[in-house]
Amino acid sequence: MPGVVPLTDSPLKYETYRRVYAAVLLTSQPTAIADLAGLDLRATMRILQWLNSSGLVEHGGAEWLPRLDRVSLMLDSVAEDDLTQTPIPRRPQQRALFLERAATLFEYGVEYPEAEVNERLKELNPDFAALRRYLVEAQLLTRDHGIYQRPMSPPSP
Repeated sequence: MPGVVPLTDSPLKYETYRRVYAAVLLTSQPTAIADLAGLDLRATMRILQWLNSSGLVEHGGAEWLPRLDRVSLMLDSVAEDDLTQTPIPRRPQQRALFLERAATLFEYGVEYPEAEVNERLKELNPDFAALRRYLVEAQLLTRDHGIYQRPMSPPSP
């Protein structure tokens, strides 16, 4: 495929660069990208500039956008868990952003049995039980007798 950057020849072979690229897939704002990637803004901007010069992202005004047509991930060169499993951030602000993203796996007002909640959360992190607990603690999901629901109103501070 012409124009495709194999993982082994790109900045994505570095875990930190993959975290920034993954954050770009979720948001386009530099400060939110830095928070999701767990880096300070200055380091994030340097990585974004490198990803831009490699053709993996593009800068449009105040936004950074992924160039999905330029990436070919070679799964045999990187452990699959590195690409599909996202660690639960330890820092409160990053964890809050991560949990908000995880909550989007569920529709407002729809009831989910615990088994379905577990299956959906496994896509983000193998420790789905902790993730489920954090979502309930953050009031992003409610729990009642093994049935989970994303509340219609935002959580109280």
